[in-house]
Amino acid sequence: GMFILGSLASVYKDDFKRYFEDSWPFMHHGLAKTADTELFKATVGALGDMARAVGKDFAHKLNEVLPWLIECIKDPALERQSKTCIFVVMGDLSLAVREHIVPFIDQIFEVYVLGFEASV
Repeated sequence: GMFILGSLASVYKDDFKRYFEDSWPFMHHGLAKTADTELFKATVGALGDMARAVGKDFAHKLNEVLPWLIECIKDPALERQSKTCIFVVMGDLSLAVREHIVPFIDQIFEVYVLGFEASV
């Protein structure tokens, strides 16, 4: 399901805005299922697809999404593959919302430092 949602967002691009809010409950559900690695990774990928599709119109979801993603990165129980997907989607979110990411820069940078330290 999440792959389809991500694909639709990629195909419809800016026109996906009209479906964005209706699809959000599914995203919320998938992001909450961190123990289901495949669903979680697919949801994170679809999140990036949606953000790229709607661009700056994704900015109003940052207060909800970024703290959760940061919490997930810091969770030692979350699988490494899921964390890698989160790092990628944080880049997608940043590119999509542009200047709207600025209030979160310190938090994002902290997460990237954690990621670099873990990979060394």
